[in-house]
Amino acid sequence: MKIRFHNNSIRVRLSEADISKLKDEKTVATTTVFSPYSSISFELNGWQLDSPNVTFEEGKLIIQINVDLLSNWLDNDEEGIYFEKASEFNQQVLKIAVEKDFPCKH
Repeated sequence: MKIRFHNNSIRVRLSEADISKLKDEKTVATTTVFSPYSSISFELNGWQLDSPNVTFEEGKLIIQINVDLLSNWLDNDEEGIYFEKASEFNQQVLKIAVEKDFPCKH
């Protein structure tokens, strides 16, 4: 899994192994440890929501996507799921992209 932050956007690229795990378990996660007291975690999961959601609390970024939308996307050739979340505190919009990161076939 690759995660990129750039200009108020988050782009997540999922490997074939990530896709397989997401299909089986409806969740995929990773953690990067900086020290015994400092880390950042990321979790992507399917959930019963009307619209996608993203939260960041206590060093953990969680992206939740409707489980039916996620399952359909995992089983087709579409590259990504894209959505935006407006900030509750200011006028900024956070752009989210969750994409399949498969090797080129040429």
